[in-house]
Amino acid sequence: MDSLRTNRVLFLGEQDGLVEREFKGRLQNNLSAMSTVLAAFLTRVSYVETPGSNVALCIQGAVDDPEALALSLAEEFRKFFHSTEKLDIIFLSAVQVEEIRSVAKPFYEAS
Repeated sequence: MDSLRTNRVLFLGEQDGLVEREFKGRLQNNLSAMSTVLAAFLTRVSYVETPGSNVALCIQGAVDDPEALALSLAEEFRKFFHSTEKLDIIFLSAVQVEEIRSVAKPFYEAS
């Protein structure tokens, strides 16, 4: 798993479609088992450091072991899409939560 540390993320909008909705539904069980995950978004993002845009799973909450959660979610992604495609996973700061909520709605929110 590669890691990129950046505060320079531009949230472009929600990634949504039939396939994405099915994937989001599968992730909801994993996320609800994590009591510290407050919300999750599937969005298109752009990074200042790299050109173009990517799809990112964005997590709001104080996750105890972000690396273990990222590995688990990435595995679900690989199982679902049966490919070598990559999914960026972003653990959101408080500022980023405000930014993302202005362009996308969460597909998961803790009750």
